[in-house]
Amino acid sequence: MRKLSFLLSLAFTTIYVHGQVKINEILTSNVQGIVDEDNEYSDWIELYNTADSVVSLEGYTLSDDKIETGKWLFPPVKFMPHSYLLLFASGKDR
Repeated sequence: MRKLSFLLSLAFTTIYVHGQVKINEILTSNVQGIVDEDNEYSDWIELYNTADSVVSLEGYTLSDDKIETGKWLFPPVKFMPHSYLLLFASGKDR
């Protein structure tokens, strides 16, 4: 199974998306930065697509747990070339 995993509690991060998608930035303990669609300060992860082509994230997972690596499954998302994707770690599963 393809997976994209990150550990908020550790500085070590592993990404498996054919080397095209990188974690660009992570913000934990967000108290005055970017707000989510409910105007709440959720933690967030910013991804960057380094490829010259669209990357499908469908089937990849995101987790903050080394054991349970599939806590959040990406929906069918087309990630445009050289673009950023901001993911809120809000627990709202949207």
